[in-house]
Amino acid sequence: MVAWPLIATVGVLAAFAAPPSFADAASRFEAVAQELRERPGVGSLDRQRIGLFEVASVVESPNGEVYFADARTTMLSSESGWAYSPSGPPTGIGQRFRADHVGGPWYRYQSSF
Repeated sequence: MVAWPLIATVGVLAAFAAPPSFADAASRFEAVAQELRERPGVGSLDRQRIGLFEVASVVESPNGEVYFADARTTMLSSESGWAYSPSGPPTGIGQRFRADHVGGPWYRYQSSF
């Protein structure tokens, strides 16, 4: 009788403790990237939720790359998130930029300003 509340509690805690998976939300991220690229002159979008991710900002670079700043890891002088760059590795933003390919047109980036 006591087991089911314990099992339910453990299940709920496990669901909230696991970090969200980018792969699960990649199609939603790509839809936002395409929307931004198709709207000339917009250039950026404010804070929003994409899947289970809180995104601090979405910015299109002059060469068509789209950067999604992860609100969980973005600080005053550093930023990390995902870059949509279908033409190859992103050129970067900030002074120190690093990007790791995660698949398809997607890169996980870190940058400091």
